[in-house]
Amino acid sequence: MKDITVGLPSLQFENALNQEERGLIHLRGRSHAIVVSSIAQACFLVSRYNEVRNKVVTIVDTGPSARVKFLQPVSNTCTVGVLGCGRLGRQLCSALLTICEVTADKLKISTRRPETLTDLEDKGVEVKFNNQWLVKVSDIVFLCCLPNQLNLVVPDIVGSIPADTLVYSFVCGIPTGRLKRLLNHTNATHSEVKWYATGVQWDTSRDTLTSLEQPEVINLICPLTPAYEGASVRQATRTVALAVGFCYNYCAIKELTIKAIVNTINKVFLGKITTQGKGDVFQASDFDVPVPDDAVSTVFGSQSTMDLETLSNSESMVPFLDSIHRNKKLRKLFVRVYMVTFNKLYFLQMAKQKPKA
Repeated sequence: MKDITVGLPSLQFENALNQEERGLIHLRGRSHAIVVSSIAQACFLVSRYNEVRNKVVTIVDTGPSARVKFLQPVSNTCTVGVLGCGRLGRQLCSALLTICEVTADKLKISTRRPETLTDLEDKGVEVKFNNQWLVKVSDIVFLCCLPNQLNLVVPDIVGSIPADTLVYSFVCGIPTGRLKRLLNHTNATHSEVKWYATGVQWDTSRDTLTSLEQPEVINLICPLTPAYEGASVRQATRTVALAVGFCYNYCAIKELTIKAIVNTINKVFLGKITTQGKGDVFQASDFDVPVPDDAVSTVFGSQSTMDLETLSNSESMVPFLDSIHRNKKLRKLFVRVYMVTFNKLYFLQMAKQKPKA
């Protein structure tokens, strides 16, 4: 979508601002960049989690029907819940449906004003004003409410969240530790991006989806690319740890062996399997993450889950992150998978621009 006000100063946003307001115009770019980067985090997490779920189906299925299931398209995608559907929630829903290929029947929304989302309901998305229902039916819940609404939301959902459901918060100013205590739920985390005013100038003329269509934008916000160091908005590398850790926990809950878990993580996050070069993939030792005394780790079969708060706050204690930082080949594989996650939007953009015969 092009900015039609280019070259027409009297129609541009800045024209109506006084001198004092013009001094705050940089906040517009900051807000836009943070929203785009945060939604990219969410989309990457959901896309990788769905990929893991689909691969785990082929691993745990045994018996006469296993071969047939493996040969058929596998679909074991997660149910995503969005709690609060204002501007951020709407943009997130649009990205989930477009980028992550979350089907309408797998997207659930709870909002105070369901009547404003008839366009999503027409697509098959289930919309209610029922927070308890939302958290009970969802595998991942995105909290998109305002900070001053959290004290109303928390009493609604405390005690109703299944133990293996991830609560992912976009609420500003609520760190992971406090979020876990408020919800009395260990499987919780929050979005985090940092803004650097000296970084590359951010283009605010594009909407969120159009921004995510641009490979150069994805290159900037991926936390492991060289361009990231000069970006104005930067995701912490902890977002990589959270995505890997959450997917690892799902495999552990399904009681996969450590060998099967490592193979699955390598395939989903690096596009390779363990046997394809020892130095270029994760090894079992990369997932020996220390568990603090006050952290919660549950044992399933022979494997224990990772504590997400540890992954959020103690990057130095996460061996697989250390391997990514030290090994350029491994980091390059991860970045390629990250970029491919958003390729669908890029190809859709190319298709729209292709002249009709």
